[in-house]
Amino acid sequence: VREAAGDEAPLLESRQQTITVTTPRSCQMIADGHKLRMVLNNLISNAGKYSHPGGHINVTLTAKPRTAIITVTDQGVGIPEVDMPKLFTKFTRLENELSTEVGGTGLGLFLARSIVELHHGSIRATSRIGRGTTFTVELPRHRETP
Repeated sequence: VREAAGDEAPLLESRQQTITVTTPRSCQMIADGHKLRMVLNNLISNAGKYSHPGGHINVTLTAKPRTAIITVTDQGVGIPEVDMPKLFTKFTRLENELSTEVGGTGLGLFLARSIVELHHGSIRATSRIGRGTTFTVELPRHRETP
């Protein structure tokens, strides 16, 4: 989580944005660290892109006995409720006041969801227009064996 936040630091600094990362001392789990880092890079990058300069992003990892919960919260433009069902759809780019300057293919969240689901986890978003968005990733820490 900290490494992914560090990867995105240049983008955030160029937009005069700040980030706070909160993690427990330890959270061991069985997962593909490279792939999960890709998910986090996408979520943190999007938080920066869809927030105005000077905004703040919070990234939190919470370790529960059976799951790890990661939230990425921004103070961005938000996502209209009508667009929420399209959020994780391949090649979907949602229109908002910052989308024309951001660019992209519309694959990031689709791939993020695919990676999370391959880890038997879930990803969801909540948002309020003008207030920001929170993405929540919940992953099992250990796979049950039959």
